[in-house]
Amino acid sequence: MKITLLYPPLDDPTTPYHANAYLLGTLHGNGFADATMRDINIEFINYCLEEDTVTRFHRERDRRLADMGSRADICLAEQLEYLELWRYDPICPEDLTRAVRALRSRDDFLDYQLYKLGS
Repeated sequence: MKITLLYPPLDDPTTPYHANAYLLGTLHGNGFADATMRDINIEFINYCLEEDTVTRFHRERDRRLADMGSRADICLAEQLEYLELWRYDPICPEDLTRAVRALRSRDDFLDYQLYKLGS
């Protein structure tokens, strides 16, 4: 029997959810060799940080701004959304990729000079 354990929805990305690892270890210890585990949350975060995805997010923002900006009447919720979208300063996808790469590299992550360059 094949079993795949999935992490529950993201709560705190800085703290791993341990129950699945304990359960997987117990399953393996009791002969369920086909049991695996996937962290869909990390897969989703990685997807959101890809340059193409960030570019699509920016395009969607621009589309929504244009749509709401072209209408004479928008409800309060849309007005609030419009204001937040308008105030948002899009990040350069390449800069985000460099930042993610630095956070994933132990040497870069611990290099204080890199942090000083960013300020």
